[in-house]
Amino acid sequence: MSFLPTGTGYSTIVIQLYSRLYIIILAWALLYFFYCFRDPLPWATCNNPWNTDRCVDLTATNWTAIHGGNLTVNWTSGNLSESSASEFWHRGILSMSGGIQEVGSVKWELLLCLLACWVACYFCIWKGVRFTGKTTAVMSVCLNE
Repeated sequence: MSFLPTGTGYSTIVIQLYSRLYIIILAWALLYFFYCFRDPLPWATCNNPWNTDRCVDLTATNWTAIHGGNLTVNWTSGNLSESSASEFWHRGILSMSGGIQEVGSVKWELLLCLLACWVACYFCIWKGVRFTGKTTAVMSVCLNE
């Protein structure tokens, strides 16, 4: 028995795992794309349900520029602050729990984006290279304008 075809099987498994990882990243990008159409942007403010008391607003006024560069602040707990963009990613998109004991719930909007990415991947594979090329051409024109 030859061990040569064994490498083909292993490489198929590795490619499948990479494609699953990549489709999850595409789902995050698609969800981010939908969030970009909200006004105000959800990662720019601390007025969202997922924000904590440690949130730092990115749209806050730069007080040092207004007051001539002099501003005294007590930063004893400054290392505990987290930007609103970071909280948007960790708490709004990923809904990270406190540990492995807390399972959490399903993020339906993220699940729908993942389903849409899998459907798009299916149609690109089913229709072949020509359909994928046409899809890429249309998307690149839409994104550049």
